[in-house]
Amino acid sequence: MRLEPLEEQLLNALWSNDYDGQLITGDLYADRALVGAVAERVRETAGYSAYLENVLATQAHLLTLLVYQAEGFDRQNLIVSGAIYSDLQDVRPLLCYTGMAETLPGGRITDVILLLTVLLVALTLFSEERNHRTLLLPLKRGRGPLYLSKLAAGGIMLALGVVLLYGSNLLIGLLRCGMTPLSAPIQSIYGFQQSPWHITVGTYYLLFLLAKLIAAWCVFGVLTLACNTMRTPVGAAGMAALLLLCDARPEAAERPIQTACSALRLWDSERLFQTYYNLNLFGKPVPDGLFALVFWTCVCAFCIVCALLLWRFRSPITTERKLRFFLRRKKKPGTLFSYEARKLLVMERAGLVLLALLILQIWTYHSFSERLSPEAYLYLDYVSRLEGPPNEEKNALLAQRQANYDEVYSKLAELVEAMSSGRITPESYQIQAGFLQQEFYGEDLFRKVQAQYEEAKQKGGDFVSLLGWERLFGRRGAREWLELGAKLGLCLSLGLAACNAVESETSMEQLLAVSARKRHAQRYKRILAALYAAASCAICVIPHVLAVRSVYGLDGLTSPAASVSLLGIRFGTVRFALAIYFCAALAAAILAAGLILLISKKLKRTTPSIIASAAATSFPFVVCALLA
Repeated sequence: MRLEPLEEQLLNALWSNDYDGQLITGDLYADRALVGAVAERVRETAGYSAYLENVLATQAHLLTLLVYQAEGFDRQNLIVSGAIYSDLQDVRPLLCYTGMAETLPGGRITDVILLLTVLLVALTLFSEERNHRTLLLPLKRGRGPLYLSKLAAGGIMLALGVVLLYGSNLLIGLLRCGMTPLSAPIQSIYGFQQSPWHITVGTYYLLFLLAKLIAAWCVFGVLTLACNTMRTPVGAAGMAALLLLCDARPEAAERPIQTACSALRLWDSERLFQTYYNLNLFGKPVPDGLFALVFWTCVCAFCIVCALLLWRFRSPITTERKLRFFLRRKKKPGTLFSYEARKLLVMERAGLVLLALLILQIWTYHSFSERLSPEAYLYLDYVSRLEGPPNEEKNALLAQRQANYDEVYSKLAELVEAMSSGRITPESYQIQAGFLQQEFYGEDLFRKVQAQYEEAKQKGGDFVSLLGWERLFGRRGAREWLELGAKLGLCLSLGLAACNAVESETSMEQLLAVSARKRHAQRYKRILAALYAAASCAICVIPHVLAVRSVYGLDGLTSPAASVSLLGIRFGTVRFALAIYFCAALAAAILAAGLILLISKKLKRTTPSIIASAAATSFPFVVCALLA
């Protein structure tokens, strides 16, 4: 293969900084990465037969071992997997550019848009009708045909949404990357070498769209039940969000059945065709992707049937929504405020949304525990010796530790010299050097501790444990803050979307327009929205911070803020810097609440306000968390 000499030539040029060939991209490092990626793809495609033979040989060898002789899941799993991969022996992947196929998933943003579409369709078909008192009288053949018509309309809209969203991804891939051969095996697509499917790329397109449609229908079924259980769009969306968030568990290797039942696993249709894994279902091997589809299809059917029963046996005529409004000035000043509070928290179900968020946070963090690594315990030992402001005693401790490492390095250099001069044999060098290498355990951690100590000494801070702060504000913590932002945005959207829209949906808008207390009503709405935002922010943030503190600790709260460089604040104490972050989160929540009130006032309807508010405040965090 001519790519291999070119790859080796570019690698040598990186070391010597001397290359006389023609560069493709104009940059030596970029050319090296490009040629390496292409060569790896060529080797993967050309060696597919060898890869398949190795998989089958490994499975055949495992079946001969004593541990796999007994009948059970392990043996059946090997037999079933071997039969599946044996059917792929005639597959010959094509070496082609598969950019069009790789753009089909379209990133997580496409999934989020589809989820918004499902929410809009379900709320419009079921909640809006009850909310606007347009439910029909009992029909001649009962209300069943009307329910089925709504399901058919929802199915058509979801099918159009899936085709338009993912079809546009394919079209973009076609325009930018060219056509991927539809007759090529699916194993020709980058990242699909382990796929067990004996299908073509064209069939993969169709099955992918079908899997996405099934996923959308499953969420639609949950929303249908929620809409027929709760009488308001806020309650329906809140109930469905709570059910889906509780089931959106990340992958866990020790709990494969629970992972396969996760809503996230259902939505990841691409992986369904990439890998193959069998679940132990009562001793029988079952593909996890098939299990997820069947499980959620049954859940969808159950939800739709339960919704049908509620639809048929509930009264088809809803009572008109009337909001009493006290206009007389002689009333006590607190009357209007208490009325607005009751309308928001009780009548529009914002209180239930807040309670659901609290329950979700308690459920999320009630068993928060993580095992500290040996390096973490070694770091805590350093903290116990160096904690507090720098002084001469701590300087001497670090200098002594540095001298110990220098001594080990000098002994190792002496061993190298002795072996080079022939005074010791290579075998003796290996033995003695092995003992010396053990002395280097924890050296990298010592360098980090030394750097942290020097930084604290230069900036006038204290040496504090950073375990909790790294867990709270590090890379992993940043993803969790995005998830908290999504929860907070969803809670605000569901709780406040009907705040102004309900006035237009009832007869209150005209009454308020001629009332002298209109400004008071709007002022109280803003105050209640700010209080609601503050409560939501506290429910989201405080359990997370307390859970991290209980496991890792948040030391140095009274130390100078410069002691914790992750905070990015150089004045005041660490506690003051943490208070600034909480105030910033609170201010962002209040601004989001103001935006939702504005959206609700402009759109004048609850369901569009929920969709627009969630799209503006919650789903950007969802997308960032999925892409992080």
